[in-house]
Order: sequence, then structure tokens, then C-alpha cells
Amino acid sequence: MIPIGTVLHLFCERTTPSKYKYLVVVCCKPELRLFYINSEISRFDTGNFRLNSCNVEISTTNHPFLKKNSYVRCCEFSNEFDLEEILASSMTSNIMVGTVSKDILFEILQAVKTTPLITESEKNLLLIL
Repeated sequence: MIPIGTVLHLFCERTTPSKYKYLVVVCCKPELRLFYINSEISRFDTGNFRLNSCNVEISTTNHPFLKKNSYVRCCEFSNEFDLEEILASSMTSNIMVGTVSKDILFEILQAVKTTPLITESEKNLLLIL
């Protein structure tokens, strides 16, 4: 199992364009769920108060694996990755790059509570420590 709050550096095919991204583990059961870390808040989120408030700022000061201050997008999660594949990959490559601070985990939890894009049942699965 991967601890909640672990940051992974993975190649994401669902982004446009496909590229390596940082993602935060927010759930492992019943399946792995992750939030993207973005260098900027998307224009879509910026134009919507409810979505804009679901972006948690994360600084390089407490998270040196980041290249610049960024945002955890807590509006919707990625479930494109398989837990077993991630665990297997972690044995041969450095995809686990760090963890977010407890303060950021708390802010993520608060943001999850307000997002309109995640169902209540899914919210209850996320960030169970």
C-alpha cells in the first residue's frame, strides 16, 4: 500500500499533451485515486469560484521535489493508474518523490468537502488515514 499524501511522478497519457506530472495519493482502496499537481490553476477552474477554491497551493519551501510553487487540483481525481503497477514500478524507478505536509493534507481534505465534481460516497473514501 502507498501512504496517503505520497507524491508520485508519473507519465500521464490523459493530459493534453501527454507528459510527466506530479500526483498526490488520496485513496488506495477500493482503487488508487490521485489528484494532479499543476503549476497553475486552469482557466476553467479560475472562471468558476467553486472549482477555483478546490485548488490547494503547495510551495517548494516545504516540498523540495517541486520545481516551482504549484496547486493540487482537488476538483476531480485521476484513477488512470493501477496500484499494483505503481508498486511494481516503484521497485525499479524513483516514481515516489516525496510526501505533502500534514498542513497540505488538511487543506486538501477541506477542498474535497466543497468540490461539486466528486460524489459524497467518493469523498468519504478519499484521505482515509
